[in-house]
Amino acid sequence: MRLVFLRQIKHTTRTVAPHRDDVGCRGLERWFTEKKPSTFNTLCSLQHLASGIVKATMSLPRIWWKDQTTWRSLLYRGDLISLDRLEDMFRSLEETTVKTWKGSVLRGRHLHVDYDTIKEDLAADDIGYCFLNDPRNKAFHHRTILLETITDDPELRDVFLLKQGSSYLWKADALRGWLTDYSVLQGLLMLRCEMLAGGPARATEMGSMKFRSTATRRVRNLSVLGTHLAMLTTYHKSGAMTGTDRLIPHSIDAFTADLIIQSLAIARPFAEMAAQVCFPQRADIHALYRDGLFVNFDRPFDTDTLSELMRRHTQPSMGVGLTINPWRHISIAFRRKLCRGASDLFEDEQDLESVDALMSGHSRAQENRTYGISAESLAGPGEDILPLYLTASTDWHVVTHTVPGGVMLPYEEAMGKYFADLTRVGVIGHIQQARKPSSAVTEERVSHLISEMVVPIIGQEIQSAVKDALTQVMAQLHIAPPDEVPRTVGDSARRASSSMTGQEAKKRAMPSPSSPSAASPTHSPLSRAALRRQRKSTLSSSSSSSGGSMHASVHRSTPPFRPARPSVSPSLLPPPFSPEIMEELALAPTVPIDQELAEDRALEVIGGLVQKPFVDWSCTSQREAMMAVLSCRTDVIAVLPTNAGKSMLMIVPSILEEDMVTVGILPLKSLLFDFQRKLDKMGVAYEIWTGDGHGRLGGQKNLILVLIDQVIKPSWRQAIAELNETRAVRRYVFDEAHYALTASNFRDCLQDVYAIRQFSAQFVLMSGTIPPTSEESLKTSFGLLNDTKTIRADLTGRPEIQYILEPLRDSWEQIFLRTQQILEHEVAEFRPVDRGLVFVPFKEKGFLLARYLHCQFYCGGGDLTDDVRRDVYQKWVSGHHKVMVCTSAFGAGNDYPHVRVVIHAGNPYELVGYIQESGRAGRDKAHARSHVLPGPWPLKRPLLPSSAPHAAWVLSRG
Repeated sequence: MRLVFLRQIKHTTRTVAPHRDDVGCRGLERWFTEKKPSTFNTLCSLQHLASGIVKATMSLPRIWWKDQTTWRSLLYRGDLISLDRLEDMFRSLEETTVKTWKGSVLRGRHLHVDYDTIKEDLAADDIGYCFLNDPRNKAFHHRTILLETITDDPELRDVFLLKQGSSYLWKADALRGWLTDYSVLQGLLMLRCEMLAGGPARATEMGSMKFRSTATRRVRNLSVLGTHLAMLTTYHKSGAMTGTDRLIPHSIDAFTADLIIQSLAIARPFAEMAAQVCFPQRADIHALYRDGLFVNFDRPFDTDTLSELMRRHTQPSMGVGLTINPWRHISIAFRRKLCRGASDLFEDEQDLESVDALMSGHSRAQENRTYGISAESLAGPGEDILPLYLTASTDWHVVTHTVPGGVMLPYEEAMGKYFADLTRVGVIGHIQQARKPSSAVTEERVSHLISEMVVPIIGQEIQSAVKDALTQVMAQLHIAPPDEVPRTVGDSARRASSSMTGQEAKKRAMPSPSSPSAASPTHSPLSRAALRRQRKSTLSSSSSSSGGSMHASVHRSTPPFRPARPSVSPSLLPPPFSPEIMEELALAPTVPIDQELAEDRALEVIGGLVQKPFVDWSCTSQREAMMAVLSCRTDVIAVLPTNAGKSMLMIVPSILEEDMVTVGILPLKSLLFDFQRKLDKMGVAYEIWTGDGHGRLGGQKNLILVLIDQVIKPSWRQAIAELNETRAVRRYVFDEAHYALTASNFRDCLQDVYAIRQFSAQFVLMSGTIPPTSEESLKTSFGLLNDTKTIRADLTGRPEIQYILEPLRDSWEQIFLRTQQILEHEVAEFRPVDRGLVFVPFKEKGFLLARYLHCQFYCGGGDLTDDVRRDVYQKWVSGHHKVMVCTSAFGAGNDYPHVRVVIHAGNPYELVGYIQESGRAGRDKAHARSHVLPGPWPLKRPLLPSSAPHAAWVLSRG
């Protein structure tokens, strides 16, 4: 369709407005632009929908590994493929290539161009330039070697030349026969590049490669990078969308590299001459032989020809004829298991690409969906990245026992049969053999070893400290100090250590730095809960027997009476969350839950986390939501007000449920920082998935935090699926779930959130701003169950916040000045714990305002790194800066309690965001103020359909 419009634009340019393509484009633009009502827009929408379904669907496995120890054999659609047979095929291919080169191309004559080094100006793009005609490479300047050999050799002269009188004419038939032989050699070299030069390149691109710069293609496809002869591909599926090419080098193995050089230096000049004789009127064929890297007689190689060539050479050695598509699957599977990837990671927030995937011409997402999982990632190549691609290629060479690229040897000395000898004498350096499973060093083993080393030391230190303290006290009392403190402490510790699991030993041996004394049971939320349960049971028994009543919580106005459970000696209590307790709680969704017992246990955990001896539910809605989450019978939507304890819906289940995983999904990095702060303060164990290329989840923590940007990536889907095989993923908890409705128009990661649920697991959505009219949209977006339980607090208002709408300011200078005046007044009354926030709609204004106020600026995107963001946040929380300027990236979920003032310097983007941002104030229930300083822009922002119900609900509540 766009081509039709382009034709019409050009017609308008020719007939109506000469040299003005913009005139024709302006009149037709709406008909070939998305987001505007037209047939084109409808078709594009359907295409995006279909693409989204395809991209979200993982392909069925074509490969089954037979050897899961050394990863050297697999089944591809039932056919056995082994590395041993592949190596045999490559060795046979070498013999065939040498025979073709020596016998058919050189016609039995021994010709070879000797070189030590090859120089190339990689930046040169002059038309016709390549390393062969670089003035510094004098070895390649003699272009008539083969021609002179033929004319000087009587036997060859009779074959190719016809004497007429005193002159000679070329025999066209003989030259055609030689060009046919030369195309056979070209096909063999191209096949080796396809199968051995790292990730398989696209055959269409390989067939059109140029070894020298041309007028239309300045970037040549064959270059010398150090000692590597590299084939440079640029094709990538995203090229049409991005408008840019990617430079992806493939290191060619030593054998093939030298033969390509010999072919170009010796045979190609003669082939150019032969093509002019055989095809005198075909300028396209002349250009093909002059510039093309691979030539198939009178045409470029195509995919079908290369597939047939591959099938013909793989059938004898492997018993199955492979073509290009099966080879892509097989090679990627082997390389993923056996090849070392690029160790330097280059992350882009939008997408991560991998060395091997880019070498194969597709994105990492495509490789993960269709071919496998890649562990090495980078976002784009540069001069410091190119060696990583070469390494990815040479690793595959080593796996197949092929002399790797970068080893500059004559082809006869670089054959695979000499691989072992070259390795032994050190010619092949830094060899990486195929990965072998290393002996597992488990956390339990490490914890056990640590406990064995640490416990005796701790025991001795305790004894020494106690002895010193007793000595001082007894000296004051005039009592002789004891000679030695009994060794019960160390012995008890050692006995306890010997009976602990590795995870328990690790927790005891390495206390959390955030806890004042992690080794002390009085500071552990678990042990505090157990003691409180025992105390509660004892108190209830005594009050029941005396006929009186006692409240279980000092906060309950009318507590329900609950029959006392038998008093149990603390020494007989099982571990707080042992399998016995879990069986009692019966948290599995298929078993009825003892709600009263579950409530008690949840309250005990909450009390331990907030370090209060007795706590109660913040509201009835929190209790209902917690019970719905723990029962795990269906999905849950929890709409709770500020300070109602929404975060406990994520934290408490991860403590109560042993060997089950709760995944906390956060839409903002500021939320992640805040959760880290809270969890560290509470002493809760957790793991963060950063998507930095490690590839696996540790699996030792019951709570995993992850950003929504990472959840949509295949690396996360693979990692969580692997973890689910060993530890069940119980639920996904999505904080500030309303972002799926309000931010999906500009954050792609929020568009298909239904795909997050890979297997049977509960969805828990939390927010304070989900209106009833948006519930169905939210359920649809997340794909929630039909019987999803919604718990909604009666009131989500904030009476403690005073909302102040300032007069309209005509300029940003006036807004900055008024902001400074407000803060000077507010900060003067701050307590040490009080803080202030200033929200701005534009990043550039945020940087300016922060400089004006002498504070720091927090924003999302690439303007700040995560480390800088974390530092800005920590300095604000610690009080180093009492005030922080920020964008909406800090607007949701941050629970620092003592924010006294929130200022919106400029118009808020939208009402839902404003409610979230102003709601950062007064979370300690003390009086706070929220100022809005309207500015010159935007006076009005059109609402998207998904945002309209939210805005209407906010207005109605206001």
